[in-house]
Amino acid sequence: MKKYSKEELQQDFKLLKKCICEEHPLAFTDRNKVLAEFEQAEAGIRDGMTEEEFYYLVNPCVTAAGCGHTNLAVSTALIEARKETALYFPVEVIIDSGKLLVRQDRPEYGLYEGDRILGINGRSAEDILSSLERNISHDGSNPALAWYLAGKHFGYEYYEFADKSGVFRTEVLRRDNTRDIITIEGKYIPRHNTAAWQLHAPENTAPYECGRKGKEAFLVIRVFSEGEQSFEQFLAGFFAELREAGADRLTIDLRGNFGGYPGMARELLSYLTEREIPYFTRDTKLPEVCGLSEMGGNILPKENCFKGDITLLTDGGCFSTSGHFAAVFKENHLGRILGSTTGGGAACTDFSADAVLENTGLRLHYSRALFAVQADESMRNGVEPDGV
Repeated sequence: MKKYSKEELQQDFKLLKKCICEEHPLAFTDRNKVLAEFEQAEAGIRDGMTEEEFYYLVNPCVTAAGCGHTNLAVSTALIEARKETALYFPVEVIIDSGKLLVRQDRPEYGLYEGDRILGINGRSAEDILSSLERNISHDGSNPALAWYLAGKHFGYEYYEFADKSGVFRTEVLRRDNTRDIITIEGKYIPRHNTAAWQLHAPENTAPYECGRKGKEAFLVIRVFSEGEQSFEQFLAGFFAELREAGADRLTIDLRGNFGGYPGMARELLSYLTEREIPYFTRDTKLPEVCGLSEMGGNILPKENCFKGDITLLTDGGCFSTSGHFAAVFKENHLGRILGSTTGGGAACTDFSADAVLENTGLRLHYSRALFAVQADESMRNGVEPDGV
């Protein structure tokens, strides 16, 4: 693996620090805390470091920005090289209330849905999760996005930030409270050989769909991005159908929606309110280059706005524009929210740019502007569900 001189690494470090400390708004953290992280990392730069070693040294500086839109990724060359060497933990897990749980039955490994992983290779689950939280970017002090990503992409996150041994001695607590130690051989899994922001990409499914059974209707928005049918036409037809059918209950599933175009969130909200409601705060500066300048006004209700009961389903994957949507939904009492805390809330930093560090090839995706919607300060970085 290629090694770099101290001078080369300091050159890359200088660009990284400039992007984060001079161009990033750092809206959700203490600037002095970020500077302290950079000072500590700089002291650790030495001759002969590999790209990976440098990455693990400086990545906490990036996550210290407290911004889920800001991520450092390894180089494309390293991703290619890992095809020959990377062995990933092959069992899917979920993270629930600080616990690592097996997602589905894997009898070939002696693991079953709901089994709790207490530790791997001598590291406790708590220690593993602490390492992941420190290294996975999320907004402010709300770790919901980090836990969502760590659960959905555990093979990648564990390999990147916890253990590359390739053999996993796994301590398990069964549902009957018995304990086992299971040794699992790692596997190369192509979808785990990725990096940071690529994990946010929506899966290859329709961005939105809807349905109705009698007077109950559902709407799934996987990402606020245009599909084959325009979102405007899709919503117009759907809510016209609900009005004609006399539907009185609507469930909107926003789980796993990482965000997207704010105009689409506004369009949906216009069908959920019977009165004019605000969206972006007055001091939010909408960059003209993003085509957002016309979105500073209030949202007006549509003629076919829904007047029944609305339930919004959320989880830690609701981020960026989805966090904005959930915050405005709750602020204006448009219905009840069920599920878990969103990964984003009423404010986020975006208008992102990309930079490639010249020597190591590390790739930085970082925010440059603050966007906020009008909602209670308690929802700034996350929206809590209303409960059952």
